[in-house]
Amino acid sequence: MMRVSRDIGETWEYGGRLAEDPQFVGRFLALVYSDDDGETWSSWRLTTIHGSPGHMLGLRDGRIFLTVVTRWEGQRGCVARVLNPEGTDLDTTPELVIRDDALSPDCGYPWSVELNDGRVLVVYWHHYTDDHRGIEGAIVEEV
Repeated sequence: MMRVSRDIGETWEYGGRLAEDPQFVGRFLALVYSDDDGETWSSWRLTTIHGSPGHMLGLRDGRIFLTVVTRWEGQRGCVARVLNPEGTDLDTTPELVIRDDALSPDCGYPWSVELNDGRVLVVYWHHYTDDHRGIEGAIVEEV
């Protein structure tokens, strides 16, 4: 179930059911979308992407810029994929490593914005040491 706020969190209303399938329990990333401001949702699509949480940005040219966080030993940080407008190449598009040097799984929540010149700014939470954590950013030059 999803809740929606139209007043910056002052009040909340029912936003629809995103997915329901008791057979799927565990860790996976699935994508859903709405064409009517959350009144109804597409069927969810299971992916082969290992990471969470994800952010999808619609680029001006119609492609989709997807960022996720990787939180396993050897690659802790943020990765991206640039998908075709339909997202049908989701499982075959190569990953772009934004950052892979977080010291713990305590990293995440990427968010992206396309700059005027077509580059993409990605911001995320990053953990360096017990004493050093914060919001970091990276610019992807070629998208």
